[in-house]
Amino acid sequence: MMPADFDLGLLRSFATVIRSGNISRAAKLLGRTQPAISQHIQRLEERLGHTLLVRTNVGVAPTASGERLMELAERILALTDGIPAALGEQYEKTQLRIGLSEESVGHQRMAVLHDLKVIHPSLSLEIVHASGQVIAQGIEDGIFDLALVDPQQTRAAPLETRDYPLTWAAAPFFDPALRPLPLVLWREPCAWRDAVIALVEKAGIEWILAFEADALALLHGASRSGIGLTIAPAKRAVPGLVSLNGKHALPSPPSMTLGVYASPRLPSGSLTERIKKTLWLLAA
Repeated sequence: MMPADFDLGLLRSFATVIRSGNISRAAKLLGRTQPAISQHIQRLEERLGHTLLVRTNVGVAPTASGERLMELAERILALTDGIPAALGEQYEKTQLRIGLSEESVGHQRMAVLHDLKVIHPSLSLEIVHASGQVIAQGIEDGIFDLALVDPQQTRAAPLETRDYPLTWAAAPFFDPALRPLPLVLWREPCAWRDAVIALVEKAGIEWILAFEADALALLHGASRSGIGLTIAPAKRAVPGLVSLNGKHALPSPPSMTLGVYASPRLPSGSLTERIKKTLWLLAA
């Protein structure tokens, strides 16, 4: 349990390092020196009794303990940053319909929606978690006030986009040296599917479609059973699957682009900005 006088500045430094992937870059973003940020990380590790970061060829990456802390840190900082708006403005009862594509969020992140309700108790949310095609169609039909989905699936213009790394994922006992390589992929049409097939063929790897579905749970279940190789967000742990990036001569997987979409009828203001930030926390 964190001490009552836990320094939020340490958490903010840690979260910024994880997001930027580099201590020197985090120092610039926070307006601090690199030694100061390094000292913050060291103090945090000493306080918690866990190693939180490991060095990589391109910067730093979180350990398993660091990943767990990052989930908590993002929630704590989001709640803290939302206090001024919650105290400074009075909101009428607001009901919003939000669309989340299956590939954009994991169940581990859903707690941030509860945090949003804590800050804004007058907010009533209706969440639709469905395939990217369903969410994209809902955006174009004006069903959602806000939505998070792959921009390639809709003709609408996003407010903002962000890229997220993907990883090859399979059951621990799966043999990626199998040829033809069995793949577990989304059903057509799907940008991820097309990108994976193009990469595998460019690498000269013979492949077969071992399983296809339009539900993320089915794809993960098939991969857990050892049916084949799939892709998953690199920063989102999937129970029963391990990352195979950089192993067995597999090509580097594609990245995932997500976009936040808003209805023209959605009013601007701090509440809308807070919800947008929450959507990005869901996708992180």
